[in-house]
Amino acid sequence: MENKEKRAAILNSTVRSIAEHGFHGAPIAVIASHAGVAVGTIYRFFESKDRLIEETYRKVEGRCLAAAMKDYPSRGSIRQRLSHLAHGLIRHFMRFPAEFLFMDQFHSSPYRKSYIPSEQAVAELCTIVRLLREGTELQLLKNMPPAMLLALGCGPLVQGLRAHTTGMVHCDEGLISAMAESCWDLLSRHEA
Repeated sequence: MENKEKRAAILNSTVRSIAEHGFHGAPIAVIASHAGVAVGTIYRFFESKDRLIEETYRKVEGRCLAAAMKDYPSRGSIRQRLSHLAHGLIRHFMRFPAEFLFMDQFHSSPYRKSYIPSEQAVAELCTIVRLLREGTELQLLKNMPPAMLLALGCGPLVQGLRAHTTGMVHCDEGLISAMAESCWDLLSRHEA
């Protein structure tokens, strides 16, 4: 196996192992075994398990954001653009449920506090923040900071994907659209 292939196998094994067993239940030896490499090989690529987890998150975050931003309708309405992002995220994580489970655990862990996103991730996140600010300025979205709007809008997606990945529900196209629509319902201003 070439170095690039070994590194990819290690990152993929990290996603699967942590998705299935959590951070503490996925020691380096298990990750190495699933990747088909020796434990020492992991340490040739990553100085510690913490670095391995951070690099794995960076890879998964990049794939997730790329899926959400694919064919992004930059000239669409606020609602169309939000719907596009929600649909992209849902479909990506339905195709790659281990990535969702990995990211869900990462976001609820101390790793999140020290994580620094890649330049590409920052650029894509800035596009989303600009969208939320634009929606607030146009008084289409609630008057809240973009970080709060993002957290509020992602809530239905995260909960729906948790239900889907644990087998509680099966998300078909109708349910995917309803989840995306619920994000709009939570974020948009409702005039009394």
